Amino acid sequence: MKLHDALVSFLNGENWEFSTNDDNTMLTLDFAGVNAKLRIYCIIREEHDQALFYTVCPFQVPEGQRPQIAELISRANSQVIIGNFELNYDSGEVRYKTSLEIPESAVSVEVLRPLLFTSAIMMDSFMPAVIAVLHGGKTPLDAMQLVEGSTV
Repeated sequence: MKLHDALVSFLNGENWEFSTNDDNTMLTLDFAGVNAKLRIYCIIREEHDQALFYTVCPFQVPEGQRPQIAELISRANSQVIIGNFELNYDSGEVRYKTSLEIPESAVSVEVLRPLLFTSAIMMDSFMPAVIAVLHGGKTPLDAMQLVEGSTV
């Protein structure tokens, strides 16, 4: 089964609304988490047997606070097992990425489901720490205490 077809089958089975681009290489959907409403981009690279899931923070980090968020992300990444947090230093975008190389013979909903949900849940779980640094005056170290013991 093709990656795109498996992902569409999974999303339809979950009654998840999504949009796709013209060449079927990216699906976009929204995730209503506990802490934020998040946008998820599912990138399909059939020619490389790769699926990538990016869950994006709903706001960009102001330039002056990017070093603090970079430290926070570095602290969080040292504790995660599947995927990683990323900060685009130019735009201030924060996202969580999961990805996998999946040969066509191994493509299934069971393989794609945890990639999608891990990306979404990790970003949602991380939001209190990001907000605490940006708006609560917390240091990255102190903000990590808000998410330790949870998914992050």
